[in-house]
Amino acid sequence: MRKFKVFWKGGCVGEFSMEEIRDRVGRGDFGALHGVLLDSGKTVSVAEVLRCASSREGPDIAGEFEAEAPAAEKNFDFLIFGYVLAGLAFVSWTSLFGAVFYCAFLYKSGRGQLARQFLTLSLLIGILGFCFNKFVLAAL
Repeated sequence: MRKFKVFWKGGCVGEFSMEEIRDRVGRGDFGALHGVLLDSGKTVSVAEVLRCASSREGPDIAGEFEAEAPAAEKNFDFLIFGYVLAGLAFVSWTSLFGAVFYCAFLYKSGRGQLARQFLTLSLLIGILGFCFNKFVLAAL
């Protein structure tokens, strides 16, 4: 049975199987912020490992979890850039067009749901920016 090293405040608490980790979380011995060391050397929270383990079948979730991590980091970069573009849509129509083209890029790269979310957000913020410039700023 696979054992994982669990860390709390920089110190190793011990090695535990996934079932033991679940039991200890249930009893309150481990919190969601305890760290679990994966084979790659990366430490992730107990909550993340349990979430991944509950969505997968089979005893070896660590390899699958590690394969999932780089994709999540890439999506985080896409999220930051998308939110910046959506926010800039408030300022000018050019930024709104840039956000629309970015959404097209996301859609073509297989991130359709993310593209739809950013397109909706960008259009909403762009319309709010247009209304602000047309009515509020004109009245000042």
